[in-house]
Amino acid sequence: MKLKAVYTCTAAAVCALAVAGCSSDSGKQLKYGEMYNVSGKSGGAYGVTVTGVDKGANADLSVFSHPSDYAGDTPYYVRYTLTKADDGAVQPDVSLDVSDGDNRLTLLSLLPSLDFSDPLHPKAEKFDKCDSSSYVDFDKAAKGQTVSECEIFLAHQGTGDPKSVAMTQGKSDTAVATWK
Repeated sequence: MKLKAVYTCTAAAVCALAVAGCSSDSGKQLKYGEMYNVSGKSGGAYGVTVTGVDKGANADLSVFSHPSDYAGDTPYYVRYTLTKADDGAVQPDVSLDVSDGDNRLTLLSLLPSLDFSDPLHPKAEKFDKCDSSSYVDFDKAAKGQTVSECEIFLAHQGTGDPKSVAMTQGKSDTAVATWK
C-alpha cells in the first residue's frame, strides 16, 4: 500500500507565509531540546520542545503514491514533543515553519491508506521515518506525560539545509518561539 502525501498549502497559507517572511519577529529564541511553555486557548498548559531536524533522502519518498512528484526534493524530519502541564490541556494548535534562512520548506502532510482486509478493524499505513502519536494520545495523557511528534518538510532543489524551526499558534503568522 502506498501512502498519499499532499503539500499543505492554500492561498491563505501562502499569504500568511509571505507576511511571516517579512517579519523580523521570531519570538523566544531557543536551542534544540529546550521547552517553550504555552497556555492553550481552550485552557490547560503544555510545553513544546523541538528536539531536532533529521535530513532524509529522496529515496525515502518512494513509498508515497506518485514518488516522481518529489524528484529532487530532500525530506527533513522535524521531531518535537508535547508535554502536558495541566490535566485540562487538549491537543494544541501548533504550526511549525522551517526555513533555510531565505526560503521556507514545504510541509508535507500524510494521508494514510487504509487496509480493509479486516473491515471491522482497518489499519492505517504509517511512514516509519517520521511517525507521530495521535491527538487521542495527547488528550488522554496525564499531567507531566510527553508525546512524540514528527512532521515532514521538503526542501526543493536550490533550497538549503534548515537553519531554524519557528512555532506559531492558531491563525497567527507571528512566531512565538524559534529553535536553532
